[in-house]
Amino acid sequence: MDQSQNENNPFKRTYNTLADYKQIEELPDTNPLAIINSNSEIIYCNNSFKQSFNKNEGEPFSDANSDADLVHIVKGFIKSHYSSFHFDLQLGYNFKNDFQNYSVDVERIYIANAEYFVLRFTSVEERLKLEDRLNTIHNAIEYGNVPVIITNEFGEIIYLTKSIEKILNKTIEEVYKQFFTDALAGLMREEDIEKAREAFSTKSEWTKVIVHFDEKGSLSYKEFKLNPILRTTDKSHNYIITANDITHYLLKNQIVKESEKKLRLIINNISDLLLIIKADGVTFLFENANNNFCEVFSIHKSNALNGNIDSILDEKFKKEVLTAISDLHTNNALNIEFESLRNEKFYNGKISFMDYNITHERFYIVTLSDVTTQKNYEYQLKKSIYKEKQLNKLKTAFLENMSHEIRTPFNAISGYSEIIEDCLQSNDFETISEFMVSVREVLNRVTNLFGNIVEVSQIESEEVVLEKVILNCNQVLRSVYEKKRFYAQQAGIEFTTSLSDEELLVEVDWIKLEKIVMSLVENSLKYTAHGQIQISSELIEDQVEISVVDTGEGMNPGEVKFLLEPFSQEEVGYTRKYQGAGLGLTIAYKLTKMLGGNFDVLSEKGTGTKIILSFPVAHLNE
Repeated sequence: MDQSQNENNPFKRTYNTLADYKQIEELPDTNPLAIINSNSEIIYCNNSFKQSFNKNEGEPFSDANSDADLVHIVKGFIKSHYSSFHFDLQLGYNFKNDFQNYSVDVERIYIANAEYFVLRFTSVEERLKLEDRLNTIHNAIEYGNVPVIITNEFGEIIYLTKSIEKILNKTIEEVYKQFFTDALAGLMREEDIEKAREAFSTKSEWTKVIVHFDEKGSLSYKEFKLNPILRTTDKSHNYIITANDITHYLLKNQIVKESEKKLRLIINNISDLLLIIKADGVTFLFENANNNFCEVFSIHKSNALNGNIDSILDEKFKKEVLTAISDLHTNNALNIEFESLRNEKFYNGKISFMDYNITHERFYIVTLSDVTTQKNYEYQLKKSIYKEKQLNKLKTAFLENMSHEIRTPFNAISGYSEIIEDCLQSNDFETISEFMVSVREVLNRVTNLFGNIVEVSQIESEEVVLEKVILNCNQVLRSVYEKKRFYAQQAGIEFTTSLSDEELLVEVDWIKLEKIVMSLVENSLKYTAHGQIQISSELIEDQVEISVVDTGEGMNPGEVKFLLEPFSQEEVGYTRKYQGAGLGLTIAYKLTKMLGGNFDVLSEKGTGTKIILSFPVAHLNE
């Protein structure tokens, strides 16, 4: 018995009307079918059900003439939460003297939001006969070693023979219900796959020859052919794809002059780039190539036939081929693979040899498969994996930083509150006043943290509104200097400016530019225990450069790109020396880019950091 629960079932069958259900019914009328409601009343049944069970629409399903076991199972299913149920049962009725074995399928459906139950009856004897026929056909095809793909009317694969599985290097489980061209994609070019799709859509035949190497490395030619098969029962088409081995035919006709044209046609229809080289002592001659090869390598076949490959192939590819031939014999291998890059395309090359006993000649077959898409996919996959690692690292840093940055100030506030409470009891209002300053500093720190988080979020979602004006950037730099000079003095740091004497006009948002420079100065103050910090400006050609230089701890050059991401610091976790969520550089970097400027970081661990902002010089309209 098969059963599946209906709780939170995403596959719940729902229909608007009973007519909708009748239209999608797939079982033929030869199989009895009925729909009953939750009171076991028949609301629909087909002719086969009426004849087999002597019941009509509107009659109760569970009356005196009904089989007790069937009624008991169906009533149990109605009370359950299952979406479907399958069982085998021997049924007999008062109006019949014989018993018959049925496979019964019960399914819960919804019509106009009302719950109904579909009963389908399939004769076990008929099913066994059909299975015997299918097994006979299956064994005949398998033992005949015929490479065959069978699809349904939608082109979806429903059957593969073992021999075609070896050619595709895929099992029926891997490609079942896939569109047939998906299974062929690894063997052919996209242009050939597209022609197969066109043939399917027009219900016409399609043929394609490919070069195939089996697991032993033996070369063969397979002719894939698509044939639509009309089903007379419902006027729809199934499709059969065969893959006949035409290797013997091709090799046999190499010595037949009349077949040379056909051979060239087949070779030119091979999807991969194909080159055939004949060994003449220590010399290698251009025997043949398909049009795809000649087009990629810019070769005129008529001029190249029987010519020395030294004068035909470019030096790079010739070296690749000769190296592969040498490896082929050195390793006593049947075939050798190599990679080739040409015109920004990646090719997977394979070379094998064939001895022609009649003339005692040896031929080398070189095939090149375009794997550019695969290489690009691998590259993108590596990028995605790297990005995923960075995101995981970022998530970890975020959780650690936020836990630290939020817990620390609130622990401080909790401690301050206890001290203030004691002071209140002792009327020590002077101490309370002193501690309130510390409380405000803690709260300002938390407020700045959440403000920075919101700002990063707005930048990432492109919700930041810029109000650009043309201004003298030195005014902004002096403003930042005045605001941070006291803090630098308190920390014992020499804080200076070196600003250009001339007006350096830039078109920026004043508030955003001040926030950028402020963030850079605050970052320098945080990581400079002693030494100097300088803000400077100068005009270099048509660029205004603003720089913040410190003699602090500096950064590893390889970590700079990572440190420009949100919540990133060189030290993470609870053991890091410096407070902060790692948002200052991120905000400064992203805002600079939004303002149309460049953001460059020059830093070495232990020697300090120089951050340069570059903006195009602006001109006032006269």
